[in-house]
Amino acid sequence: MMNSQQLGLRTAVFNDIAATLCAVPDTLVEISFADRGQKGPNRAQYFDTITGDALSAYAGQPNQNVFFLAGVSPAVLEKPGMGRKSTNDSVLARAVISLDADFAEFIPDFKSLSTEARKETIRASGRAVHEKLKAKFGDVWMITLSGNGLHIHIKLREPVDCTDQATYKEFYRLLMERIEAALDGAIKFDRN
Repeated sequence: MMNSQQLGLRTAVFNDIAATLCAVPDTLVEISFADRGQKGPNRAQYFDTITGDALSAYAGQPNQNVFFLAGVSPAVLEKPGMGRKSTNDSVLARAVISLDADFAEFIPDFKSLSTEARKETIRASGRAVHEKLKAKFGDVWMITLSGNGLHIHIKLREPVDCTDQATYKEFYRLLMERIEAALDGAIKFDRN
């Protein structure tokens, strides 16, 4: 059970996440879900605004992996069906850049470790990444544990335009390389 100070901090964190996801005007926030063990989301909901309380409720769902994508074009709602409708091409602008490090891609024999050993490797790496990035750049917005590694979410001062995919991809590549260099090459991020 959380005490009032912990509850206040949790509320503040989810309110900050909600405000950041809603930072790009006239776009949608996608919250998508995957059952544990499933590769990638299979269903999604779209919001023109979302609250910290709503995000907290989604994050607390048992046996669910929850993903977010912000800055989504409202045109995705015109697609038929109830499943996930957005792709990177659907994003008009981003206020958050997310980098994905899959440890199985750069740590030898990672998949042969026990589940508990993999979790501890990821947790220890997360703490070390946080300390290094904090020392180099100041505060780190959010680091989350993924199934096989880390997601590092970087909150931008101003949203970056994504309508020109080539320009956005170059921005993303340069940011990713800067973060990798700050981590002394200890972590390699997904290039996809």
